[in-house]
Amino acid sequence: MEYVIVTYPAVREVLLDGQPAGRTNRTLLCGAGHHRFSLGGPQDFTPVERECDIQGTTPLSPQSVAFLPL
Repeated sequence: MEYVIVTYPAVREVLLDGQPAGRTNRTLLCGAGHHRFSLGGPQDFTPVERECDIQGTTPLSPQSVAFLPL
């Protein structure tokens, strides 16, 4: 398993490959490989989606995926 933290100034639902995967600003688990990340709720953030290759993470060193308000 790999570890990711999706950051955003507010708590939002995280979508991993189009499916709910948890909340922002918390460490999430996912499989290794290429994934698409987005946020639920109103699309008042940028970018609309991020694609990342996730591998080589640890619980103490998750990969960060950042979103910003518009």
